[in-house]
Amino acid sequence: MTTPNGTTITAADVHHVAFPNPPFGRRGYDTDIVDNFLDSLEAKFADPANPELAWLTPQAIREISFRKPPLGMRGYRASGVDAFLEACAAQLEQHHP
Repeated sequence: MTTPNGTTITAADVHHVAFPNPPFGRRGYDTDIVDNFLDSLEAKFADPANPELAWLTPQAIREISFRKPPLGMRGYRASGVDAFLEACAAQLEQHHP
């Protein structure tokens, strides 16, 4: 599968994606919540026809929201997570509109 910009995202890419931390003094997304979602997304990329993952549509990916991490934790930079999820949604949309 390829995204509109020509890059291909695989289940391995989802598994190994790394996000930067937000700047000091700012909090991004809770890492545990994002990581749990990415586990489902990885499974979707590994087996797009899996009926247990039918809920994981491009629209659902675009509408997901994550809470902030606990106080004192920085989490993942929101813009990095959002950009990666948009690329994943676009790729899934190309192949499963």
